[in-house]
Amino acid sequence: MKQVFISHSTKDYELAKELKDHLEGHGTSVFMAPSSIPPGAKWNNEILTRLRESSVVLLVATKDSCESKFVNQEIGGSLAMDKKLVPILCGITPEELPGWAKEFQAVEMKEDRASVRAALKSIADKLKIDRLIGFLLFISLIWVIVRLCKKKN
Repeated sequence: MKQVFISHSTKDYELAKELKDHLEGHGTSVFMAPSSIPPGAKWNNEILTRLRESSVVLLVATKDSCESKFVNQEIGGSLAMDKKLVPILCGITPEELPGWAKEFQAVEMKEDRASVRAALKSIADKLKIDRLIGFLLFISLIWVIVRLCKKKN
C-alpha cells in the first residue's frame, strides 16, 4: 500500500503528529516513528521497510530536524530510493535545508497553516487516485485473463 513517510526530529513530534492526523483524516496511510512502530520491532528495519513502501516523504524541516543524523539518513535513503521529497519549512529557509533536500520545492509552514493543509490534501488526493488506477488495472488484468481462459477452453 502506498503511504506517506514523515521524517522529523523527536523534538518536533507534536508538529509531525498534527501533519499525520491531518493526512489520515483524508484517508492516507502514514508512517511516523515512533508511533507507527510495533512493540518489539527493530527500529532500523522498520524504518527502512516503511521508507521503501512509501511514495512520498514529508520532511518536517526545523533547525532540530536538519541537525538530526537520523533525519539526514532518512533524507538520503529517500533520495537513493527515488522518493518524492516534500520539505515542510518550519522556522527555516530553503537555504537551511540539508544537502540535496535544497533541490526540492518546499512548502512553508505559516501561522494559519493553510498552505501546508492544501499541500497535504493534494498529496492525499494524488495517492487516492494512484490507488484507484492500480485497482482498475488489476481488475482489467483479471478480466483479460478470464477472457483468455474462456477462449482456450
